[in-house]
Amino acid sequence: MKLSAVLALLVALSTTALAGPTETALSRINRGEYTEAIADLEALRAKNEPGAQLGLARAYLEGGRLDEAAAAANAVLAEGKKSDAAQDAEVVLALVEGTRGQYKSAIARLKAVVKARPKHFEARVRLAELRLLTGAKASDLHEADRIPDYYEEGDVKTARDLAWLGRALTLTGFYKDANGIFEEAVELNKGELLAQYFWADLFLRAGQNEKDADVSVKEILKRNRKHTGALVLTAMMDLSSDNDAAAATKHADQALAINPALVEAHHVRALALLGTEQYDAAIAALDAALKINAVHPMTLTLIAAARLLKEDDAGFAQGMKAVAAVNPRYAEGWHTVAELVNRRHEEKIAFEKKAIALDDEYWPAWVGLGVGYSRVGDDDKAATVLEKAFEGDGFNVRAYNMLEFFYDGAAKRMTWSQAGRFRVRLDNDEQEVLEPLVGPWLQTLWKRYAARYSFEPKAPLNVEYFPDRNVFAVRTVGTPGLAAHGVCFGHVVTLVSPSLADHNWRMV
Repeated sequence: MKLSAVLALLVALSTTALAGPTETALSRINRGEYTEAIADLEALRAKNEPGAQLGLARAYLEGGRLDEAAAAANAVLAEGKKSDAAQDAEVVLALVEGTRGQYKSAIARLKAVVKARPKHFEARVRLAELRLLTGAKASDLHEADRIPDYYEEGDVKTARDLAWLGRALTLTGFYKDANGIFEEAVELNKGELLAQYFWADLFLRAGQNEKDADVSVKEILKRNRKHTGALVLTAMMDLSSDNDAAAATKHADQALAINPALVEAHHVRALALLGTEQYDAAIAALDAALKINAVHPMTLTLIAAARLLKEDDAGFAQGMKAVAAVNPRYAEGWHTVAELVNRRHEEKIAFEKKAIALDDEYWPAWVGLGVGYSRVGDDDKAATVLEKAFEGDGFNVRAYNMLEFFYDGAAKRMTWSQAGRFRVRLDNDEQEVLEPLVGPWLQTLWKRYAARYSFEPKAPLNVEYFPDRNVFAVRTVGTPGLAAHGVCFGHVVTLVSPSLADHNWRMV
């Protein structure tokens, strides 16, 4: 399940240099020593150590102690509103407001920071994140677009600066460029956890690529096993790659133990419950997210989706209206619903179309639509849509895999044949041998189960046999490595060929 990590509250020390004891205390946060760091910073603040107040604001924010973060940031502002530290304090206040859903105030505050300090890269990125969350189009995020210009002018120098640049490129849809920038940042400083985090998020957001995302996530957790952002990404991958609701819940709970205001962790917990059909429990779990931020569009989307899955269509419609009131272009919401009704393929297709109607540059919905068409047996539409998706987002591994290895590969080496109510697709090299075996067997099964269940599915049913396990996996889920012999999508069934001789193909 793909889920945006917008405004994840990870420590992002800004452009102001915090030297000496304050910097030492803050470095403990990067190692996951949150309680110790706050104790050190509170002691330093009592001694009026330079930067301690601002450091505390960031440390409190990392721990979800929003009131204390705001108080510390306001104390910095009380010392003078024109300093670099004051601008950093304004960013902390904007993040507090954004976390609580006070989007207009947060956006106005960040715009003022960017105006006062045009090269405040964090402020530019956080502003772009909030504008995207509340309805801006990726191509209209001008505050983020400016950072690449600074890069060309030689003003983006450190690994931290490169992390913000990579994030800006991600938000504006330049995924391949972002990937290169994150690689540059990590080469410059492998321990720059912000770059590693944003890099992993890029792979999940744009690429649906858990394998490469996991590399950065593991690097982060090796250095800081309590890194809340990395724990949430781990939980997301527990669901998307392993379908392991228990592991996802465990990792989300670990993040929430550190930062109870981390709304994205509440979202993952709800997704785990929705995936195991615990719909009322998911709605109840999202109450915690609503108490932090009553207008986060993803929270509202997940509540609406739970109602849909409970067959409460009126509640679903009302919920999606609430989402639109916050963000009228929230394509991610409809795409998330489409992913959650994944077994209801016609509905999935309809919801992906709604997402695209809201934002025709939201490429995950294009990929989802192509996958949806493939699962109802409409290969022509599936290939056309996936080609468009890959043109828009050449970073997406599922779109690439399905085009390269199936529609432009194996599918062209396969032939359809008719077997009663079934259409059977076989590899050309195997058709002569397998067609006389599988065709009669499928027809025998039709008669057997039609009699047993007093039901006959609408014909035709497409049954596809693959002599290559990786191609079978790509055809089925978009990535190799699927540990199954067959998968049923209703009117489309994908299977490993009997020629592999490692399973009882008739039983399957």
